Amino acid sequence: EKQGVVFIAANRDDAATAEQDIRLFAQRVAPDLPRFVAYADDATTRAYQIRVLPTLYLIGPDGDVVQSHLGLAPEAQIRHWIEAALHGNRP
Repeated sequence: EKQGVVFIAANRDDAATAEQDIRLFAQRVAPDLPRFVAYADDATTRAYQIRVLPTLYLIGPDGDVVQSHLGLAPEAQIRHWIEAALHGNRP
């Protein structure tokens, strides 16, 4: 977060339990990472053209999508994308 990285997790499961489900998952997988939790409603999934879960977006400080990926991505690849974006490069 000090470097400008924030993780947003959006869930498409039951809206009533989405926030709790994401928090439990995030605490298990990456307990020290700052994050926001959101429920991805139909309008959000249309806006971001989400057709596959998971869908990953890396959004730069200017709000532009720097990188997108459909499906699972290895941690090393995600770290590479983040490092490149932090140094002003498009991965």
